[in-house]
Amino acid sequence: MMTAEQPAIVRTFRVGKRTVTLSVETPRRGEVANMICEWSPDRPRRLSRKEWREYRRGRDAALADLAEAMGATVGVMEL
Repeated sequence: MMTAEQPAIVRTFRVGKRTVTLSVETPRRGEVANMICEWSPDRPRRLSRKEWREYRRGRDAALADLAEAMGATVGVMEL
């Protein structure tokens, strides 16, 4: 759940037939920020290889924008 603060970044991109809206809260110095990923019209159970590439391309571009805006290094861990 996002906080009442405005997110540092919100990006929307296509993955296959779906739209992904990625929001990252403004991180506090030395803390971990949360990334919220919303899928429309629904969250897929699985992604094809092509869809994984599209998702990672959009996610990585959003995180690069965040890193540039914050003047910081940004990393992501996939589980």
